[in-house]
Formats: sequence, structure tokens, C-alpha cells
Amino acid sequence: MSVSTHHPLSLKDVLDPRYLSHPYTLYQQLREQDPIYWDAGIQAWVLTRYDDVLAALHDPRLSSAHMVVDTERFPEAIREQAKTISRILSRQMLFADAPDHTHLRRLVSQAFTPRRIAGMRTSIQSLVNQLLDKAQAKGEMEVIEELAFPLPSIVIAEMIGVPAHERKQFATWATAFGALLDGAAHTPEEQGQAFTFVTECLEYFRQLMRKRRMHAEDDLLQALLDAKEHGAVLSEEEVLGNALLLLSAGHGTTIHAIGNGLLALLQNPDQYEALQKDATLIPAAVEELLRYDAPVQTTRRVAKEDLVLGNKPIRAWQSVIGCLGQPIMTLITLSIPIN
Repeated sequence: MSVSTHHPLSLKDVLDPRYLSHPYTLYQQLREQDPIYWDAGIQAWVLTRYDDVLAALHDPRLSSAHMVVDTERFPEAIREQAKTISRILSRQMLFADAPDHTHLRRLVSQAFTPRRIAGMRTSIQSLVNQLLDKAQAKGEMEVIEELAFPLPSIVIAEMIGVPAHERKQFATWATAFGALLDGAAHTPEEQGQAFTFVTECLEYFRQLMRKRRMHAEDDLLQALLDAKEHGAVLSEEEVLGNALLLLSAGHGTTIHAIGNGLLALLQNPDQYEALQKDATLIPAAVEELLRYDAPVQTTRRVAKEDLVLGNKPIRAWQSVIGCLGQPIMTLITLSIPIN
């Protein structure tokens, strides 16, 4: 359906150099002009007001289950790869509605026990220390390249049970998967390369799964294979999809959280100094930095039926995007815990 509502700005303008380093200015402008509007530039409804976004996220008429790769938009040469990847993506918790989401979450959560998470703290701290020690020896650090980028790929690979000598490849695969979902325009060559890398990653996971079925290990992949609820287990595609979700979601968000957080502290030296003086502020600081400049700025849903949001008629199968990075940057205050 074509919606005629005219709007001079588009959410895609967030990639414009005017807004790229500070998207909150754009969100503010969009909200002031119309907090719920049809964005012709991205063919979706865009929500920029907190209450509207919160209501949309809790509305069962808006679905996550349709947010998979649109295979028809890819060249025929890579369409079969796209279909396979799309089918596996549909098995991720991120792209599932209840009751499928509930089923997947209960099974996957069995792999994330408090014991397993607590057991990784020492090794993660050791890895961070090693990365920082190298910087201290040099007297400087390129934070993204030397800390934020390698850290999550190594940690996630260790969680899944990937041998140390094979972990470097994981960062390449994670980046390729992120490219499929980032909404940016890609050439056919870039799309083909991304699908090739993701296909390689999926095949690698299949090989690991075969090894785990023959020889059990104490790692996350084994836990996903062993998870059971009332006799139900995860299918191979559900294990693959959610292992890929862990790799991609954990990698990109961690990189952005570290980069955004450090930038915020450098731009607010009084808060940086307060954190240096009082280490007990660290837990609240992590929460506050995630709120202040979040690594995930938007989320998408699809209408399962005709409905009304605010006073706007949303038609079945239209996309609805909620802006999670809501405010124009508010004061960063590390000493106040976020409730």
C-alpha cells in the first residue's frame, strides 16, 4: 500500500555526515515534526516518542517473526544461499514471536547458567588485562582495533568452544553477518561476499556440532545441544541460528558499547574523573553509558493485521521501526543508578 503522507526528513538520513556522529539531533527533529510518520525513504512507519515505542514493543499485533532476509532482492546467483540463511535466521529468538520465542528462550537460557557465566569472569578479565598491557607498553592504544574489536570475538568463540587457533576467523564472520542486517546499501559483490562468509560460518558450526555429538565438551554449543524442556530439544537449525545470533549480536554491540562509552567519558571529563576516583560506580556507569548512547538505536516489527498507532492507520505487513535511542543527548550522570 502506498501512503501519501509527506515528510521532508527520513530515518535513513542518520547515515548522513550531518547526523552520523550525533543521531539524536535527527530523532529530535523527526519527533517534533511527527512522532509517528510514514517514512517513504525506507518504506516503514517510524516511531520516535518513548511512549509510542514502548507500546509498540508490547503490542502482540506487531511481529518480530517476519524480520528475515528478503531473498527476492538478491541476485539469482546468491539467492539459494540467501534462502538457506533466511530460514536459519527465522529460528533465532530475535526473529520469533510467542509461543516460539518462549520455547526458544527457555531452551537457550539453559545454556546460560549463573555457574557458566561466573566461570568466564576470570578468563575475560585476563584477556582484557593482556590487551591493556600491550597498550601500556606502547603508551597508546587504538581502542576499537586493539580492544573493542578483538575482545568479543575471542570471548564468544571461547564460550562456543572454538579452538584458540581458529578464533581469528570469527571476527570476519561476525562482521559479514552484521552487514546482512545493518540496513545499509551494499553492492552485489559485497552481498555475495557476506553470504559466502556466513555460509562458511554455518558450515563450521555444523562441524563443531558433529564433534560435540561424538565427544561432549563443557561449552555453550554443547549446552545448546543438550538443552531439553518437556522432552523438546533445539533442532539443528535452531542451534545454528542462535549460535550465529550470539556471535553477531554479541560482537557488534560490544564493539559499539565500548567505543560509545569511552567517547562519552572523554566528552564528560568530570564523570570520567569521578569514575577513576570511585570504582564502586562501575556497575551504575555501565548501565548509564548503555542508556546514554546505546549500541542498538532502532528495532523493527511488522504489522500482522491492520491497526492504529496513535492516530495513524498501520496496514497489515507494513514495517514499524521504533527508535530506541530516544532523547537528544541528556546529561550523563554515572553516580545515579538506572532503575
